[in-house]
Amino acid sequence: MSDDPIPYYDHLLQPDEVDALARRVADQMTVRGITDLRFYMRSVEDDPDVRPYRDAMEEACRLAEVKMGARTL
Repeated sequence: MSDDPIPYYDHLLQPDEVDALARRVADQMTVRGITDLRFYMRSVEDDPDVRPYRDAMEEACRLAEVKMGARTL
């Protein structure tokens, strides 16, 4: 939400940060009534750094019971 900005960070999302981000995103999706999400990303094979972001979005959708469709670019 615009009143709950993500703080500035200067590193890639790490696996141990996935759960906290997923919970935060799930809460925001629930508040906004989101029921379906399309997530566009690079292939994990092409860019392994996207894996934690994909994992966070998958977990957030699971927690918020949101249907997620992932597409690779």
